[in-house]
Amino acid sequence: MTAGQAQRALGLAALACFCLLSYFNLRFLSPEGLAMLDTRILGYDLNAVRAYVGALGPVERAIYTGPFRVIDTLFPICLAAFLAMLLHTRSRHWSIVTQLLLLVFPGGYLVMDLAENALVAVIVTSDLSALRAEPVNRASGFTIAKFTLLAGTGVAILWAQMSGRSR
Repeated sequence: MTAGQAQRALGLAALACFCLLSYFNLRFLSPEGLAMLDTRILGYDLNAVRAYVGALGPVERAIYTGPFRVIDTLFPICLAAFLAMLLHTRSRHWSIVTQLLLLVFPGGYLVMDLAENALVAVIVTSDLSALRAEPVNRASGFTIAKFTLLAGTGVAILWAQMSGRSR
């Protein structure tokens, strides 16, 4: 398998995971029109989490921590690998040090997304009356950082693409 084929396969895998996650989100995990915690770009607080988790029934919680979580673990891995490869191919005209530094964006995104997923799974299965602000604030910080690093990855890819065209 060539690097280009691997990149396309990772992109397709990420897209397939995203479609499945969207299906679960729209079908099961948006009770009463509430957005999933993982999708709240600006984060969330304890009251928002209590409202969201309180609106989930036992079936929805089982989906969130079962098949959804499995796919939501595969998705950031595939997406981060795809974006890292894309960033690498677009930045070949830069020094190796710069290329390696740019990998902080997709690598950081991956770490933040997986950390967020682990904490959200704990939160979703917690007793709401015992839930405290500290783990919620940490999960919210991971969510915000995830989206920030994902945006940074996109900017870095565009920057690399545009600077490569001027050569």
